[in-house]
Amino acid sequence: MLVCSLLNTTRFTNVSRIQNTHVLKQKSFTSNVLNYKHDQQSWLNHQNYKKIMPIFWVDIETTGLDVKSSKILELAMIVTDKNLNTIEEEINMVFSCPQKDLDNMSEWCAKTHSENGLIEEVKKSTLTIEQGELFLLEIIKKHCRMPKKAIIAGNSVHFDKMFLDLNMPTLTDYMNFRILDVSSINEVAKRWAPNLIYSRGYRVSKHRAKQDILESIAELKFYKTHIFSDKIN
Repeated sequence: MLVCSLLNTTRFTNVSRIQNTHVLKQKSFTSNVLNYKHDQQSWLNHQNYKKIMPIFWVDIETTGLDVKSSKILELAMIVTDKNLNTIEEEINMVFSCPQKDLDNMSEWCAKTHSENGLIEEVKKSTLTIEQGELFLLEIIKKHCRMPKKAIIAGNSVHFDKMFLDLNMPTLTDYMNFRILDVSSINEVAKRWAPNLIYSRGYRVSKHRAKQDILESIAELKFYKTHIFSDKIN
């Protein structure tokens, strides 16, 4: 009886080992398949990104210059490809803002945003910053599925990014830390090609987000045509 019991125990142990080995092989196979699919999708995402290299143009209007105390009133985004062709129609959002923050606006902001109609639009808006962030993140992921790749662009766009870092951290965390600042190219051109700058004329901002972006894109197109050769890849 003891021999029988030992034999049965040995058989059970061997069967368990075989079953466990089979389960481990199945898990390993499944893991390899999932990793392959993930790597394949990552490769496809990367190839698509390299082909288009989208640029996410952003401009905001605020109640002031102090990032800690000022509020975002308006935000616009336009997505272009690397050749500055629009691939996502203009997105323009006006956010609600407490009256006390509107009352505390700087004199310049109060005058400018009253004249361009933004304050009246803000008073009618019910859109929150959180809602805007979710919508923008969806748009960015649509055109750039890889985190830390999306580039933000605009004129003096470091200012806009400071406000986004504070008010839309999930959005900026998904994006690359680098920026494409058209103002920097303008400053270089002033020093190295001043006659070219004079021929372009001066940019007059109406301090409405969408219009400012369109002017920034037009400005970079000018530099692309007159400074950067299409023959250089």
